[in-house]
Amino acid sequence: MAHRWGFTHHATFTGAFRARYRMTPTEYRNDHAAQRQPAAQASHPAAQNGDARHS
Repeated sequence: MAHRWGFTHHATFTGAFRARYRMTPTEYRNDHAAQRQPAAQASHPAAQNGDARHS
């Protein structure tokens, strides 16, 4: 991800990210994964009929 945004070193990207968002990219991803999870489950066909099994 760091290279995609023009950073040549991961540590430089993490430092810039932390300065902007006051958390590391991993902390951000973990905090926001919980917000994305319900939407992903709701769109899963098994979740719509109450069946928790994966096909």
